[in-house]
Amino acid sequence: MQQFSFIVEDLETAKDLVRRLWDEVGVRGEVALVPIGDAYKIDVIAEREVPETVLDQLPGKRA
Repeated sequence: MQQFSFIVEDLETAKDLVRRLWDEVGVRGEVALVPIGDAYKIDVIAEREVPETVLDQLPGKRA
């Protein structure tokens, strides 16, 4: 299992990031989309390890 988070600036980017995690990266597990002020935080608990190189290519700032 692996846990990581991203912070993005708007809801559209957050939804796109969640879609990419599920459809393109193949992440399975828990994904939570949390509004924090003017931004959104995506918390992920993945069932398998996702390589850092893949995470670095995704939009948003790692939290």
